[in-house]
This record gives sequence, C-alpha cells and structure tokens, in this order.
Amino acid sequence: MTTVLKTTGYTTPTLLALVSRCRREVTKESLTSLNDDPINNVLVDAINDAVSDIYFKSRWNWRKQSWNILWVDSQTDYALPADFDQLATEIVVNNVALKEISPEEWWRNTYAPSWNSNSSISGQPSIYTVDRALLKIWPLPSTDFVAQTPISVAYYYRQPSSMLTLASDSSNSPDVPADFTEALVRFAVARLKIFLQWTDFAIDQKRFEEIVTNRLQTDMLTAHPTRVRPRNWRTANFG
Repeated sequence: MTTVLKTTGYTTPTLLALVSRCRREVTKESLTSLNDDPINNVLVDAINDAVSDIYFKSRWNWRKQSWNILWVDSQTDYALPADFDQLATEIVVNNVALKEISPEEWWRNTYAPSWNSNSSISGQPSIYTVDRALLKIWPLPSTDFVAQTPISVAYYYRQPSSMLTLASDSSNSPDVPADFTEALVRFAVARLKIFLQWTDFAIDQKRFEEIVTNRLQTDMLTAHPTRVRPRNWRTANFG
C-alpha cells in the first residue's frame, strides 16, 4: 500500500490541452485531437522530457510517498512499490533505525563471519538493502516480532509514471503537479522552435529553468530534513 503525501489543489492540463496550447503559440493552430504528425510528435516527446527533467532535479516533497511494509515470518525479500525510485528516509522499526548497506556490501557480507544474510537467524530486522526491485532485510523476522509488529511504515520518492503517447490524447495528463504547467509549455515550445529552426528558443528555455528554480526554492522551504540514501543507488528508469 502506498499513500501520496503531497497533492495539488488543481489539475494538470491534459496532453491534448498542452500540445494544443503550444501549437497556438508557435503555429497559430488549435487541435481537437492528437493526430500523428511531426509537430505533435516533437511536442509530446518534449513534454515527456520535461517531466523527466523536473522529476530528477530534486527530491521534491510531492514525490514523497508512504509504504506499509507487511512483515512475514522468516521472509527476507519484500517487493518495492511499482513507482519506487529511492528511499526518502532510513527504515525505522519500533523506534529503532535499521542500518542500510549497499547491495554490494550485502552480497559481500553473505559469507562474512560477522553475519550471514542466508542464515536462519531470526528476530527484529536490523540491516537492510535495496537491490533492484526488492527490499532485503536481516535478520529474518521472527514469529514473535511479526506478532508484535506486523506493519512498519517506510517513506520513499516515486518515479514518474509511464511516458505519454499520442494515443493518450485528452485522457491523461503529465505526471507532475499543476503548478509546473507553464514550465512544461515553455520546455515544449523551445523544443518546437528548435525543430522549426526558429532562433528565439533560448527565451523559452530560460523561462523553463526560472520556473523550476522558483518551484524548487518554494519546495525546499517546506521540506523536512531527512536522511537519504546516495543517489547513485537509485533503481528507477523513466518510461
């Protein structure tokens, strides 16, 4: 189970609405559907690229989710949420922070004398790693531990949903908060101007960066300090 911690009060425009607005600005055309033509393809690709760029500029508050870990007796592997990108905080069980290690350290220690991740030792988990699509913990949860602590809550940053396509048309919107709408438009308009060989695309590129920087500053003012895992341990792939 995952829970969105941050939401916006209004809705991001649909892909059709965004593409139509970009075309009105540049080519003075308006759309009622997304047909397969070069300009529409450029704009859809640009909007997807803008979403990716925005997501990975920061650990945005609106990317933070909660996840209920349902402990199972003697089970070491737990599937991560489908939209998992990276942990937002260390995992805490019964008010004790577990020690996080890298996947390399996990497998290197499998046969170390200090502890053995393949052993049948059970109790309250104290060590974990995130390896590909799995949370791996040790020691194995014991029967008593599961009975006393059936669920622990973890927090993570989500990755964007699948990229939009022309087939998405008016039914789907880019997976960012609505207050990034203008940033999406500016990024896509700049890309379209480059495609059309217009020379003033840098104005829109600059405006995109200004909007995102402004949103980042606002987001940082409302953020709570957290201990996070290194970004080079990320597991996500956009799209």
